[in-house]
Amino acid sequence: MINVGGEIFARGENWKIGIQHPRKENELLGAINVDGMGVSTSGDYEQYFKKNGKRYSHLLNPLTGYPADECEAVTIIAKEALLADALSTGVFILGPKRGMELIEKLENVEGIIVDTTGTIHESSGFKKYLVRN
Repeated sequence: MINVGGEIFARGENWKIGIQHPRKENELLGAINVDGMGVSTSGDYEQYFKKNGKRYSHLLNPLTGYPADECEAVTIIAKEALLADALSTGVFILGPKRGMELIEKLENVEGIIVDTTGTIHESSGFKKYLVRN
């Protein structure tokens, strides 16, 4: 397993990767098992500040210049960690509806999106990576 600043590439069947809950510290949304795949998460829960009760993250929407505000977290599984990294950020900025549409169009890409209401959206093939106890 290689972890470079949050982007992970794992080879082998014994790697379980936890997906952090974006609002509950030390709680996982779940764990995934990937073999020969890259994983990346983008979220608004580590690099942010609050002003007047509003959360401002480091993930900026280039169309508005303001922080993207439709997602709390996006985790992408892809063949390459670099692709997973680019997609997790891009999908976060696109938002849950357009982001999931993009994920579903791409081959060998799966994802999970937590929107700002706390609703969890999974791509059609995401469940095959979930670790069941």
